[in-house]
Amino acid sequence: MSKARKSYRAVSGRRLVNIGLGVLVSLLLIAGYAWFLTSQEVRVRSYLAELKKNDPNAYLVRIKQIAGFEEFLDEYRVIEGFQQPRSAAPTFLIGRWSLTDTAKRVSDKYTVDNCINPLLVENGRITLPGDTAARTPVTYELRNRQVAVTLPDGKTMPIRLISFGVNLHHLELVLPGSDKTFFGYACK
Repeated sequence: MSKARKSYRAVSGRRLVNIGLGVLVSLLLIAGYAWFLTSQEVRVRSYLAELKKNDPNAYLVRIKQIAGFEEFLDEYRVIEGFQQPRSAAPTFLIGRWSLTDTAKRVSDKYTVDNCINPLLVENGRITLPGDTAARTPVTYELRNRQVAVTLPDGKTMPIRLISFGVNLHHLELVLPGSDKTFFGYACK
């Protein structure tokens, strides 16, 4: 056997050993990374469970930041007791909402400057556009990621909550006596 052939076999053998070691190190790194991610997930779950127990309001803020508005709604519903009708309105819904008959392409934090003839949501009452006085008593309940408003006449007015990411973008609702969908944007 020539000297060159022996040298080639030695290089090929070393190359196989190096490739084998590289694959082994890569597999160890991947396994270590998977373990790290799993341990971080366990830590986050533990942190959130403790926060939910000790400070529900801070928990809701964190859930909204981590998982978005829709996940926040599910947790808010349970923590604030909106599985059953309540006279208290959801805090994120309280205020004046300007209604338009077309959706607007605006940012999540858009607010209307001139709020003429708005929808006014308050605890235990609601004033619809065109009303001269507030309708009272009303109850609010969160169902399927929308607010069901039970009016004094017993009819229910569903308000769809449209969100993109962590913020409530706008409302979609059909006013009593109408078959037209209106889009509500928060007023300043």
